[in-house]
Amino acid sequence: MKRKAIFLFAAMLFLNVVAFSQNKKPVPDARLSEIYSARQIDDLLALSPDKIEYYNFFLNNYCTIENTEPVDALLMGDINTIKTKEGLLNTLDASSFDVKTFNMLKYYIPLNLDKKIYYKIGVTNTFLVFISIQEFTKKRKTQK
Repeated sequence: MKRKAIFLFAAMLFLNVVAFSQNKKPVPDARLSEIYSARQIDDLLALSPDKIEYYNFFLNNYCTIENTEPVDALLMGDINTIKTKEGLLNTLDASSFDVKTFNMLKYYIPLNLDKKIYYKIGVTNTFLVFISIQEFTKKRKTQK
């Protein structure tokens, strides 16, 4: 009887650990703090951690740097022509641009349903490329 009780206790403990680990909250991308206050981020973590996961995925997967001009894509101009959202400073500089720190939530990016759009990065032969909405949706579904 004692063995059964110990076994049941151990099984319940194991199931609680497994359940707890599945409820692990995502770590917000640092770029979210450029848009949202710490309180807003905490609220999202508490009430809707899936939104944090979505934003993280969005920030890390929507745009890339490419060394060749994309085929069947829309050229939108130079990165300096990207408009900043109201109340935010435009910090895009072709000479020091880094896609890993680029926060597309700070800018008006005219995404396209079925075509990539891209911007030239200064006088270099590199391009900031945004995938289409359809491609992003497909990528997101395969990630889940």
